[in-house]
Amino acid sequence: MAGRNDWKQKDNRHFGYSGNLQIGLNKSIGQYSFGPHLLLPVYDNWRKDDVFSEAANENETRHKWFRGLGWGISINRTL
Repeated sequence: MAGRNDWKQKDNRHFGYSGNLQIGLNKSIGQYSFGPHLLLPVYDNWRKDDVFSEAANENETRHKWFRGLGWGISINRTL
C-alpha cells in the first residue's frame, strides 16, 4: 500500500451516523450562554471501505453501543 494516494472517493455517499446524549451546565450572560458539556455516545454506525484494511467488502459496517466518552464547551447566542 506504500505510495498509494487514491483515498478520495469520487462519489458522495452516506458514511455513518451516531446518536448521543449531551449533558451540561450553561451560564447566561446577556444574550450569550456558555458552559461545559459531557457527551455520552449511545450508538455509532460507520461504513467501511477499501481504505480501511479490515474491510473485505465495502458494504460492511462497523457499529458499537455505549462506547466512548467526550466533553466539549458550548457557546450559544439567543436570537
